[in-house]
Parts: sequence; structure tokens; C-alpha cells
Amino acid sequence: MKSTCTIRRGQAAYTMVELMVAMLISVILMVAMYQIFARVQKIFTEGNHRGKMDEEGRAVMDLIVRDLRQMAASGLTKKAFLPPPAFPELGEFRKEWGLLLMPPHPDPVDYHPFYGCNFMAWPYTRTDLNATERPDDYSTWRIETQQGWDAAISETLVSSRVEFFVQDVQWRVMGYRLYSQNNPIERNTKIIGALWRFESPSGTASSLPLKVLALRDGGGSLYQKLSDNVIHFRMRAVSRDDPGRVLWEKPYFDGDKIPLYVEVELGIIEERLKKEILNDAEVERCDVEIERLIAINAAHPNLAAKRAERNNQIKIKLSENTGRILMLRQIVPITGN
Repeated sequence: MKSTCTIRRGQAAYTMVELMVAMLISVILMVAMYQIFARVQKIFTEGNHRGKMDEEGRAVMDLIVRDLRQMAASGLTKKAFLPPPAFPELGEFRKEWGLLLMPPHPDPVDYHPFYGCNFMAWPYTRTDLNATERPDDYSTWRIETQQGWDAAISETLVSSRVEFFVQDVQWRVMGYRLYSQNNPIERNTKIIGALWRFESPSGTASSLPLKVLALRDGGGSLYQKLSDNVIHFRMRAVSRDDPGRVLWEKPYFDGDKIPLYVEVELGIIEERLKKEILNDAEVERCDVEIERLIAINAAHPNLAAKRAERNNQIKIKLSENTGRILMLRQIVPITGN
């Protein structure tokens, strides 16, 4: 009887080797389960960030498309936005505008984009259009001018501004611009900027010049930030006057003319990617150096080179994370035609 119980106890016991093997198997299973859980969590997090980026980009694009489809021709030429002064040699002070208006150029004002028109869009870096003499051959002038603008724009990522008129019952001025993240009247020099939207109060067509001035000079309170994760914003338009109806890089339309359609391009990055880039050691080092140079002299000769270095670092980071960038492109027919 005693010997039988002893045998059974010996058979029920585990050896040290068996326990170690069991523990090793348990650890392996736990590590495998943790890796699966971590992987699932990573996929969920990435999908969540991607979903937010897609939702933000689509919402912004839908708003732009809705506004563009309300575009209309005011019938006003750009001369209407800079009235001739009563005293051409001195200019005219307009109390209701609150600024001194200098005499406009006699005729080329028709070809200067900054006096207001039904639609105009231009990248603001190195491509300002100056007033020119009225061309003898309008079609040839447009082709040559377009080629000059194309040659001037060498950047893959474009920051630009757009202005146009819309009409439902009354007239409004709309504006979109990719400017700095904190100030809608400060140009974007840091690749990652904010897309701002301006919408004026409604009024008659004759009130459009004042509304254009408000858009240009009203300050940050008149603009609404749509997104501060934008790296690319550009509109190009097709005109009936363009041979071959090519896309204009820097179009403008006044009088009774509006585009046949407008191509909208928008580039948005994940919020998390923006933070990773701005917190990168090399980018932060350049930021510190830029602030130091500005403190010494706002026009310091090394400032442009240091900003270019910073932006190159950002472009490298973006090229390494192309899967976290949403590039949208849409062709918008203008129903006012």
C-alpha cells in the first residue's frame, strides 16, 4: 500500500526541465501575442491618422469646388478697381477707402492682376506679373507670357493665392491662399503652411472693389483657417482665348470672361507627420539659426541660404513618408459658362 502511493506521487510530479520548457513556451506565446497586438494597434493608429487626413482633405476640396461652381462674371474690368484720381499729379485720397490712390497706368492696368477681376490665381514666389503694354497679337502674348511663367516655377510644391467673384442673389468676393500657419497675410516660406479662406459679405457688383480691398488688407480676422497641414495648393484655368486651351499657371479673367474650367490641386499631410518634421533635430537646428540671424539683421545675407537648407530638410522628410501625404486633384467645370 505504501509503495503504491509512492509510485503515484512520483508519476504526478514535474521535473525542472519540464517546468523550464513550459515557461519558455509560455514566454514565446506571450511575445507572439504582444507582437500581434502591437501590429494590430499600429495598423489601427495609422489607419486612424490616414482617415483623418483623408477626411480633412476631402472636406477642404469639397468647399473649394462648391465656391468655384458659383463663380460669375461681374462685367467689371480691372480699371474699375482703381478709379482715376481727381488730381493725377498728386493722386486722390478716398476717405471711404482710407488710402491714397496713385494714378493708374493709362492702359496696361487691363493686364495687371492686382486690381481685381472675376478670377485670378497665381503662385506668389518669383512670378509677379507686371503691367505690360497692350500686345498687338493677344494670342501670341498669352502663349509667350505663359511660357515665361512656366520657366519661373521650378518647385514641385507650390504655394499660391486665388481670388474670384461668386454670385447667388448678390455678389461676394472669395479668396483662398496657402500662407503661413499663424498669419493669413504672411507668405508661406516653410513648406508646411495653412490654407486660409476669405468670404466677403454680400453686396452689389459696384461694391466689389471695396470687398477686394478688405480681402487684401483686412488682416487675419477676416480669414478662416481650413487646415494647417497643407504643403501644396495651386489652381490653373482654361480660357476660351488660349490656343489649344492649355492650363494657365497664373490666369486672370475680367469683364464678362470666366474660365471654362479650373484645375484644383491640394496636398495635405498627416498631423502627426507635421509634428515629427517640425521636431526633427536638423529642422530645429535650422530654426534656431534662422531666429538668430533675424535678431541680428532681418535682411541678413545668410538668411535665404539657411531657409533653403531648412526647407530641403523638410522635403527630405516628406520624400521618406510619401505614404502619409494626400495629393488631391480635381477638374471643376464652371457652370457660369
